[in-house]
Amino acid sequence: MKNIILFVCFFLLSGCKIDEFGGISNINIKGTGYEGEKAGKLCGIFKLNKAQVKTYFTRTKKIDSAEAHYQHEYYSCWVHGDFVYKGNNCTWSIDVGGLANIQCGGKEYITYCKNCERFMLDQIP
Repeated sequence: MKNIILFVCFFLLSGCKIDEFGGISNINIKGTGYEGEKAGKLCGIFKLNKAQVKTYFTRTKKIDSAEAHYQHEYYSCWVHGDFVYKGNNCTWSIDVGGLANIQCGGKEYITYCKNCERFMLDQIP
């Protein structure tokens, strides 16, 4: 069911344009989440710190719903929180594969960080 909801969200988000997220501030990490009983050991140890979240959003690329759905795998482990961007309180989630969902200023965005896997997974033993 969640995959259907994500697909609908990705479809609705296509074509959104926004400045890069390098200017975020007041990053807060609210927690982690996972979906399904087969989420695996990785979900139990996947965590990001504020520096990693900041790095992610300075390297991320906005993508449309088609790219998110057809070219990237959805992972059932994520870290979520909030930050301030251009005076807006925004919420975000980043999954272990490098996809992020952002709700900011009444809009929703999808981003992907192609070169973030290494720093995101560095803390995993």
